[in-house]
This record gives sequence, C-alpha cells and structure tokens, in this order.
Amino acid sequence: MNESGNQTERSEDNSSALRIWTFAKGSDELTVEQWLEGETVVVALTRSDSAGKETVRCYEFADQSAADEFHDSLDLSLLGFGWSFIGHLPERRTQRDRRLNLRRSDRRRWWTDGAILLD
Repeated sequence: MNESGNQTERSEDNSSALRIWTFAKGSDELTVEQWLEGETVVVALTRSDSAGKETVRCYEFADQSAADEFHDSLDLSLLGFGWSFIGHLPERRTQRDRRLNLRRSDRRRWWTDGAILLD
C-alpha cells in the first residue's frame, strides 16, 4: 500500500530488480525493499517488533535518483538512532571472499623483519 492508500504489488518480470536491506535494533527488525513498477521506483519499509507485529509503509518515486536520496537519508537516520545494518540482497560481489583463502605462510612481510647478523 502506498502513501495515498493504493495497493502496490511487485511485478514478476522485475523480480531481478528487487533490492533488500535489513536493519536491526534490539528485537526489532526493519526491512527496506526496493523494486521497479514500470517507470516508478517503489520503496517498502516493513518493521517487525518483538511481539510479532508488522507495520508496512510504501513510497513511490518518479525516478531512481529520488529513491536513492530517500534511501541515503533513511540510512543515516537509522544508524544515527542506533539501528545496525545487517545485510543487503542480492549479493553484488562478483569475486570470492579473499578472507577465506589460505595463505602459504603466516609471514606476510618477511622482508621487513630486518637483517640477521651472523657471527
């Protein structure tokens, strides 16, 4: 449902354009979903509290730059009020996570250890 009370549905052909951000504060969770409806960018905010109550608000934007501006100010506000960023979908990284690679040696900069003097 958007601000004017009209029902808004995600179209199946734009499902690949769906983006989801998740924030948490205590036992509350806020999910921000963004997708395209023709030329309109729709942003839905879903807040779930510890009692299981869900509140949904939808906003429509004429273009992506307006939606990005809204999202940027929302992010700053949430982080400023103590919410924590949990994750984003879809995963946009194309490379494997380098932190999982095994190194051949624990010594990464052996050449900076200095010279060893032998008697």
